[in-house]
Amino acid sequence: MSGIDTIPLIEGSKAPALLGWRNLPSSEQWSEVDGAACNIGVLGGGDLGLAVVDCDDDGAVRNVGVGLNALGLADLPTVETPSGGRHYYLRLAAVPLVDGHARALAREVGLGELRFGRGAYVVSPRSVVNGQEYVFITGAPELIPTVPQVAWRDLAWLLDEEPAAPPAVDMPSLPVPLLWRERPRAVDALLRELATVEAGAPVGDYASRSEAEQAVVVKLVLAGWSFTQVAELFESAQPAHYRDHGDPLAYLRLCWARGLAYVREHPQRRLIAEAYRQIEGQPWPGRGGALDQRVALGLLSLAYMVARPQVAAAARDLAQHAAASVGGVCNALRRLRRAGLVAAMEAWRDDHEDRARATQYDVSGLLSMDKLEHMSPVQSPVTYVQVCPQEGHAPDLWSPGGLGRSAGLVYRLLGDEAADTSTLAQATGKCERTVRRALARLAAHDLAARVEGGWVRGPVDVADVAVAFECERKAAERRSRHARQRDAFRRMRQDRRALRNEAGGCDGRDQVEAFHGRADLR
Repeated sequence: MSGIDTIPLIEGSKAPALLGWRNLPSSEQWSEVDGAACNIGVLGGGDLGLAVVDCDDDGAVRNVGVGLNALGLADLPTVETPSGGRHYYLRLAAVPLVDGHARALAREVGLGELRFGRGAYVVSPRSVVNGQEYVFITGAPELIPTVPQVAWRDLAWLLDEEPAAPPAVDMPSLPVPLLWRERPRAVDALLRELATVEAGAPVGDYASRSEAEQAVVVKLVLAGWSFTQVAELFESAQPAHYRDHGDPLAYLRLCWARGLAYVREHPQRRLIAEAYRQIEGQPWPGRGGALDQRVALGLLSLAYMVARPQVAAAARDLAQHAAASVGGVCNALRRLRRAGLVAAMEAWRDDHEDRARATQYDVSGLLSMDKLEHMSPVQSPVTYVQVCPQEGHAPDLWSPGGLGRSAGLVYRLLGDEAADTSTLAQATGKCERTVRRALARLAAHDLAARVEGGWVRGPVDVADVAVAFECERKAAERRSRHARQRDAFRRMRQDRRALRNEAGGCDGRDQVEAFHGRADLR
């Protein structure tokens, strides 16, 4: 039927006929079985936005029936399963912005699932399992396209979750937001091996498939990937244990939870996370204070990734984290070094042509509360409202090309209780004139609102304003520009290595002089 996708199931079974069913179009799967006798699976999603409430016990059948009747959906196409359960067919008004393809029903509703995505299916009527047939008891297949659409929020009671859809941007799941990086090479190597390895066989240095897949998740967590991105990669790569698991999404969620726990509970990372929270929540006075703060947070983010205060930090990575220019970051690093918060450990060494230039820093000073209090002697009279720094690519929103760094400092202090400009000025370390200008910019986008007694946070979500300022595009353009610059730098180093090899026979100072003596590089 138009708008409904189906897949072949093994005859007499609920299991898919093909292992790769999630990644193959419906038509290809039916061509693959070539007319063999099969049961039929009905996929969620599709052009109709199909969803099925799968009720597995009497309590779920009763409670779901009452709830759907209250929504005016008493006559939905309904299938009785061989076990006495029910499949209620309905349509979603929009694809929900949630991870995965199915959700378990709330405990008080009963046993079962809401299946709504292309990675979930139910057994179709007229299919037979254990000698018993799935049959329509209300409605018919041709009536499914005429079923009224239901908003996701109207089904929140089924799932015991808040009715509002989650935000359109990924929220970090660690106490310190990490800079997103390309997929590590080690992950690619593991996924290639995991695609074909047999159960019980070791994978590289790991004793089993599941251990190797857990290692992949941890490496991606430390590369700044979100759960949604990890799930998309696993769905595409189909590593063996994930592929063979009866509920791959639940398995991946467990791996994700274990990976986060492993990262979070490292003693050094806990200290770094506390320092990050302290620095983020205190004013940094001075004209360059806001940028110094963002660069300091960027250094701590790198330290959190490697779980030690000694880090190799490239100026372009810090510029990406702070949404700043490379020159501005270098100036901020000099100010942090003069303040004793950061120390350069060693000069960059020219030992490999494929490595981008990075300086080794010791950020132990950022972990010292005494030094931080000296850096920021002003005690904030208000508490910073917790706002995810990555929300809506917020670093770009609070950059000079957006609403400005001062606006970001002020916005983080706004909450439900009114704060006047003098209080905000004291809390941010800025003068009142700067604070008033920042509030005016925030109010122009409904991020701040004037009330009796001062200012409160406005009704508009910061992520929506970030979209209006095209912050995601700006961040992507900066990342692309940095990548091009790194590639040019690597090519320059490769050329230099080739020239050194041409010099031959000379090393040390003679080799350097021979290189710089080449007329084409003067």
